[in-house]
Amino acid sequence: MRPGLTTQALKAWAENPFFSNRCPIRAILVLHEVCHMPAISIRLPDDLSERLQKLAKRTGRTKTFYVVEAIHEHLEEMEDLYIAEKRLIDLRAGRSRTHTLEEVERELGLAD
Repeated sequence: MRPGLTTQALKAWAENPFFSNRCPIRAILVLHEVCHMPAISIRLPDDLSERLQKLAKRTGRTKTFYVVEAIHEHLEEMEDLYIAEKRLIDLRAGRSRTHTLEEVERELGLAD
């Protein structure tokens, strides 16, 4: 087991209904994956850190569990947002262009 990865963290992952309701084997695989996940270190503002600590204590899950859940929940939205912003910047700078539906249909051979 990696340093810093507690049995409590592994148990929280295994008890997650997302995995355990599907298949106990999946929970075992997740435990294996958790042992091999890269670690990161983050600094949180005091208010977030306190809220996270209270939530973990009330639910018996780890802070890591909730941080990973939050990242899973919001990362795709953030990726979409930043890609859209980059495309808009490129469009306004003339490095990209838009295409009409008719152009796309014609290019793909879908035009009537």
